[in-house]
Amino acid sequence: MLEEFDTTTLNVKEYGLLMGIRFETTECLFWKALTKITEEANTLACNDGNETNRDMQWGPNQRKSARKRSRTASIDDKPLGKQLGKGNRNIFNTVDTEPKVIKQTYYFGSHCKKKKTISSTIIEVQDSSANTMNEQAEIKNDQISHEADQAYHYKLKKETEKAVTGKIKPGINLQGYCTNTGCLASDEKLLVWVNLGFSNISFSSANTSYPCPDCGKSTVTFIRKTTIFNSEHKISANDNTPEKTNHYKCSYLIKSRLSYKVNASEIRQHATSLEDLIARSEKAMESNEIKKLSSKLQQYDIIVVKPLEVKDKVRLLEKIKNDYNGDYKQVFDIGRFTILCDSAAKLQTAVAVMKETKKFNLIVSEDKDFFERQSKTHHRFHNIKLFVPEHDVYVEMQATLKKFTTLEEYAVIENPKLSHLFYERVRAWKPNSPEEENLKQASDETLTKINDVICEWIDDKEIQKLANRYESHLGIGILKPPQLSLKMAQFVYEQLCEFTPETIKGKAIYVILYEYYKRYIIGDKYPASCVDVALLLQKSREQEMKEDTEISQVLETYIPLQANKYAHVDSEENKENDTFDCLQHIIEFLEEKEEKKSEQQEQQRSVMIIQGKSGSGKSVFCRHLEKTLWNNYNSDSKQPIPVYISFAKSYNTKNEKDIILQTLQGKNINKASMDAIRETVYFVFIMDGFDEIFDKYSQSGNVLNNDDIETTLIGVNHNNAMMYLRPFTQQQTHNYIETFATMKSNWTSIEEVLNTYSDLFKMIKEPLLLRLILTILPSLNQKYSAETKISKAQVYEVLNDQWIDICSQSIFFKLTELRAPPKIHEIKFELEKNLQDLAFDMFCRGTQVAIESNFEHENNEVWSMENKNRGDTVNEKVEIKTMNEMTGASILNKHGINIVKYALRRIGDNKYQFLHKSCQEYYAAQKIIFDIIRISNSADNEQFETYAKNLCINFKLLNEELGIIQFIAERIRDTQPIYMRLQSLLFQVIEVSKRNKNFSIAAANAVTVLNSANVNMCNKNWKNVSIPHAILNHAYLEGTDFSNANLDNASFAQTHLNKTNFTNASMNGIYFGEYAYFEGCPSHVLGVRLSPDGKKIVFIQIMKFKYTIAVEFSSDGRKIVSCSYDKTIQIWNASTGESLHVMHEHSDWVNAVQFSDDNSRIVSCSRDGTIKLWNVSSQSQSKVKEGLGNVTGVRFLLNSFDILSFSGNTIRIWNESLENSQNLEGHTDDILGVRLSSDGRNYCHIHVSQFEYGICSLENSFRFWKNFQMLIACGLLDYTIQIWDVSLGKQIQTLKGHTRNINGIEFFPNEAKIISCSADGTIRIWDIGLERKIQITQECLGIVRTVHFSPNGSKIVSGSQDKTVRLWDALSGSQIQVFKGHSDRILGVLFSPNGSKLVSYSHDKVMIIWDLETRDRLPVSQRLSNYIRVAQFSPNSSKLALCLGDENILIYDISSKQQIQLNGHTSPVLRIQFSPNGSKIASCSNDKTIRLWDVFSGKEICIFRGHSKLVKGIQFFSDGSKIASYSWDNSIRVWDVESTTELFSLKQPKMINEIKLSRDDTKIVSSSYDHTIRLWDLLSKKQLWEVNTGPNNVRGIQFSPDESKIISYLDDTTIRVWDRSSGQQIQLLKGHTGRISGMQLSPNGSTLVSCSEDKTIRLWGCDSGKIVDATETSVVKCIWKVGVQKITCRTTWWETLMFLFIDWFTNKFYLTIYITIGKKNN
Repeated sequence: MLEEFDTTTLNVKEYGLLMGIRFETTECLFWKALTKITEEANTLACNDGNETNRDMQWGPNQRKSARKRSRTASIDDKPLGKQLGKGNRNIFNTVDTEPKVIKQTYYFGSHCKKKKTISSTIIEVQDSSANTMNEQAEIKNDQISHEADQAYHYKLKKETEKAVTGKIKPGINLQGYCTNTGCLASDEKLLVWVNLGFSNISFSSANTSYPCPDCGKSTVTFIRKTTIFNSEHKISANDNTPEKTNHYKCSYLIKSRLSYKVNASEIRQHATSLEDLIARSEKAMESNEIKKLSSKLQQYDIIVVKPLEVKDKVRLLEKIKNDYNGDYKQVFDIGRFTILCDSAAKLQTAVAVMKETKKFNLIVSEDKDFFERQSKTHHRFHNIKLFVPEHDVYVEMQATLKKFTTLEEYAVIENPKLSHLFYERVRAWKPNSPEEENLKQASDETLTKINDVICEWIDDKEIQKLANRYESHLGIGILKPPQLSLKMAQFVYEQLCEFTPETIKGKAIYVILYEYYKRYIIGDKYPASCVDVALLLQKSREQEMKEDTEISQVLETYIPLQANKYAHVDSEENKENDTFDCLQHIIEFLEEKEEKKSEQQEQQRSVMIIQGKSGSGKSVFCRHLEKTLWNNYNSDSKQPIPVYISFAKSYNTKNEKDIILQTLQGKNINKASMDAIRETVYFVFIMDGFDEIFDKYSQSGNVLNNDDIETTLIGVNHNNAMMYLRPFTQQQTHNYIETFATMKSNWTSIEEVLNTYSDLFKMIKEPLLLRLILTILPSLNQKYSAETKISKAQVYEVLNDQWIDICSQSIFFKLTELRAPPKIHEIKFELEKNLQDLAFDMFCRGTQVAIESNFEHENNEVWSMENKNRGDTVNEKVEIKTMNEMTGASILNKHGINIVKYALRRIGDNKYQFLHKSCQEYYAAQKIIFDIIRISNSADNEQFETYAKNLCINFKLLNEELGIIQFIAERIRDTQPIYMRLQSLLFQVIEVSKRNKNFSIAAANAVTVLNSANVNMCNKNWKNVSIPHAILNHAYLEGTDFSNANLDNASFAQTHLNKTNFTNASMNGIYFGEYAYFEGCPSHVLGVRLSPDGKKIVFIQIMKFKYTIAVEFSSDGRKIVSCSYDKTIQIWNASTGESLHVMHEHSDWVNAVQFSDDNSRIVSCSRDGTIKLWNVSSQSQSKVKEGLGNVTGVRFLLNSFDILSFSGNTIRIWNESLENSQNLEGHTDDILGVRLSSDGRNYCHIHVSQFEYGICSLENSFRFWKNFQMLIACGLLDYTIQIWDVSLGKQIQTLKGHTRNINGIEFFPNEAKIISCSADGTIRIWDIGLERKIQITQECLGIVRTVHFSPNGSKIVSGSQDKTVRLWDALSGSQIQVFKGHSDRILGVLFSPNGSKLVSYSHDKVMIIWDLETRDRLPVSQRLSNYIRVAQFSPNSSKLALCLGDENILIYDISSKQQIQLNGHTSPVLRIQFSPNGSKIASCSNDKTIRLWDVFSGKEICIFRGHSKLVKGIQFFSDGSKIASYSWDNSIRVWDVESTTELFSLKQPKMINEIKLSRDDTKIVSSSYDHTIRLWDLLSKKQLWEVNTGPNNVRGIQFSPDESKIISYLDDTTIRVWDRSSGQQIQLLKGHTGRISGMQLSPNGSTLVSCSEDKTIRLWGCDSGKIVDATETSVVKCIWKVGVQKITCRTTWWETLMFLFIDWFTNKFYLTIYITIGKKNN
């Protein structure tokens, strides 16, 4: 007989005890009934070994202990109806008023004789006054602590563990004894549980054996009991009818004489289809049974969450497919109920209530407790499946604590959906690869960790540790994963970006999720956030700085750089009010861009271009900027991350578009992450070295041109700004020297040593050269004595010697270790040679990076590509060698010594650089020089051509390498014997190109170098030379013959070409800096206009159009409209010149006219005070505005809807109806013109203010109503055109060529050109490309008014009408310094007698004293009351005498800055002179007197009277006893100073222009306006000789230092040398094309300097030595020239017609221009 016992209510009392519930009632009936039930159950039932100790057997001692505990509880007159599970301090609430009867039936085993039914009535509510009694209830739970209950629970559990071995698990569980004598369970006679899972078995009690869970052997037999758990099962004994049930836990006693069959299977739904299952589930959820159970739970303040609806079918199908292999019968959570409890005790109460479901006609079919033990995903819950018999379906209920739930409406934790959504994605994930399999496994582990935090499987300390690592995604900036196709990656990324936790748990969960994302989605090596990117880049930077020790050392002495917004030229001085701190400027630029960032601007890049010459500190500044930005970086994901990119290191022509990507990859940021980084991370890319990698950018001294910047570096749609680095100021230099000296503590008096080398002054303004010079200063001082002229090449020579010494020592020690030490001089020789070879090889390759041999093949490929693309500039026969080949099989290579590792900077793996690009240029230049010298030494002139074909100078054009050109050019002037023949050898190279066209690269390079060295190339026979691409800008080529020469693409900008012959020369692509212009117009050209396509022009001239005022093209170029003084407007056919319409409506001159954009209307304005709108088709006026006065201009604005007019000093903007206007006011004078920006929204208008000499100055007459970066061209009354950058407000270019007033200018539509017309009858076209490809640059001079030699003859100072004072090197003609400070033309300049100072004075009434040692401007006390006519230093250089433009004389003390005014003359003073001892001053004046003054007191000593007209000049005799004067009364007079009497006079027929006194005071030479020069003997008072100079006046005369010659210059632009003894002319110097304004012989008489109104300065020398030694047969020629003389190429192209149209783009036009130039210069 099958005997079963139901354990559902077996341990009711035990539940109370284990849960810490105190049953408090005065009703003994309840306690007796409960005790009786418990005792009987425990007496009759066997121990079932439930792992939760809820069904264990109670022995007598246990029952006694239980009774004792229950009796010690406080007894109170309160009802039993208290909520179970509230814990130690729960208040029992009344939840029902009806008594309940619990009836249980127990089936006993064989020892039971009958079936007993025990009925008991448990009164849950005693009476109807429950509410009143509840108010009186007092909780006694505090008397028994929770800890005691826990201890008791633990004790009971341990007792059970001693009695039973094994655990009950789902499926079939058999209980028996182990018979293995070695088994502990057998020895202790313990019952053993054996789990057989879900299966179908047959067994009898004794005739079976099962594996023991203790010893593992199949020795368990004598089966006493079976428990079937969490399954549907059938059980039968022998032939009895099987028992079938789905109760979650059924136990059966096993009789020893019977056989049993048990079939247990997993619980499955009974529906016939998924739809049937859904329908049954819906009904069950709404059934009364479930509702009653829910109501019961809610009575105990337990929340029952019923889903709003069952899961939708789509989701169910997906889950069934993925989780249950398509078996819908395994689905139980179609409509899962969630039971939420406040505490663990209440949770157990809820479970107990759910297990009492028989009274609700429900069956507990599965019980899974994952509250105290972890589930697979570590969720914490108690899961029960309830079978609803009425609907034959299972419903799932899951009980948990509120703090553990992830239901959004009830969850306490943050982001409650996270865990569930993460689980759903893991569950549905079907990996497609081992990598995905690993990722899924990691995802499972991550979910477990998240649930460990949610469900508190880990303690609070561990959770806190995790939370402490939290950083907000707003701060770190999560990067998008590269594999977005992976749903998990996308999900986690979105969660990390959206989840912002605030609680400790939330932060801990975020950290777990982020670390999973970083490790498994992104990868440990790659960045997962902006902070990771920053960390990687920081580590990379640290590594780079460790490797590049040179830059680290340089940064230690970094001095802040200054910059401004326009390019610096060598001649320009820094102005404090014009410069700004570079670093601060960029910081502000970045902050400004950050503040202005908007949604539309986020994707728009902002670019700051930093420009500066080589050595100006760009690279160091970039590194300093990077360092500063990193120091300021605070791990904010929205703060830009600085990234330094060296293009010399990173650039590769094959991947030039991916330079940034390559750089970041080199800094450990993978390519896959780049898209995410681009979207999330803000960078400041500090890109260094554009000029070092792109040949086409290396222009104008490494300054990029605007076109390249716009199109290549920035792009047209990016915000950009520009700044230009300035050279060091004196203070910056001083600060750097102090810092450097501090580091070199043993160094003293650095500045004193530097001051002994004046030529270093300019160099040390460049940060690089300053650092290099300071480094080698001891060696430099040792090699060169004080005052030695030192060039940049010589500085690098000393640097090379020092560096070679250091590297050689290192190599020597290395070879010593290898036991193969050669002689140290051999190492030095080979090392220097190898460095030269390597530098030249790198130049040929166009790179600055040397790469070790395993990477060389890649570079060779790159070079080959470049070679093909630039075949015209590179000798195609050149064989480019690898690094190893270049270094050759030397001693170093023989022993494996790689020079790059010893002599170059390491900048990366296998990558090396010279210390600076200039070092590479120096070595390459030395290679070229020594190559030429070597061949010349080994071959005679005839063999030179044979050997020369392999010269290094013939490999590649040097045009892009200004540094190499400069180093070679400086060697031409080097006095060391080895370089003495270099100049002649370069000329010889040019000669070779006449016969061998394959030598054209060498010849072009030679010409470029010679020109850079300012070598005179006039009168050269260069017929047939081949010098394509040669740079001859500013060259002096007077009389040079280029007939039949190849001059293709050569540059002749601002070159002196008088009498230069271009007959039959090839001149394709030649550049003269100005297009050939057109003359031949018989009168003034008043205006000019371009057609819209820029191919035609129309101009107005007085002769044919004396009534025409203005003309304009229609937008389609088909019509022209003109207006005239005859009060008419005419429309013309642009093709035929035919007049189409004439409109007569204005009553006075028509001042302006214009077509609308659609050409349907015309607007006009007139002196009659009207503006009129005209309809073109009907030729009638449509609108009129009257009463405006003289309207001088009118234009349509954008889209022709508004109209702009100006009259007087006001601009008006009208609407289309001409009814309302907006006035723009601000000018105080009449407006002459208005120009619109390209968008039609910005206006520039001009008025003219007259200055002296009629020069129109527009500097202060521009007004811009809106800021817009554009160029403005202005025609001035000084016949020049000025180009202005509106954004800077700075003049950036001056175009000179017109000889009379400029009447009109116009920009070409799509080209950087301007067309201009002038009263000189010409139309000119100008190329205004600001940075055209011209390497050798030189500023245009204004008219030069004065020149002077320094006392030692090494320098020349000039003053010109361009307001500048310039210092020149007398030997080379190179400009040393430009002194700027005057605001008007320079009137005079002079050196102090000791050569330490320079004074300049100008028409601006300002005198400036310049300190030539510091090159600083010395402070002067105040502005003068008038301009200075003449200034003179005292003999000791302490004082200045100033002759003002009036009757005043000032004596200025330079040291004290005090001045004394000499008052006495009654008319303007014309000349002054110090006496030889400096104690007196003599002056002469228009008042016909000469006065003598005491220098110290300022008192007048005496007056010399005798001249009858103004006294023009005076001169002291050498002993100061006499004064010679000359006057417009045609006399020269000699005065005795002591007696103030006239000694004698010398008469001439006409006014005397100038006199000069010989040193011995015995002779006077004079020039007169009668075109004569006379020499007088003062002892005999007779004229010795007289020469007539023809029709030209003599403007100046001078004795030579030895007084054997007299030098004069005349109005005919010539200089003449006369023999003093005979008066014979022995030399005639020609070259100037304008009137000579000044001349002076050098102190030693070797050279002569002259300046002219042709805007040039020339230095003349004699082939036989000194000019003073010249004879008639000597050749005196111009040694060098500075300044600009315009090429004059003119031709007549047209007859005088009404309108002129020229197609500028036909080949015929250009061909004709070239031919005309050649013929014209014949």
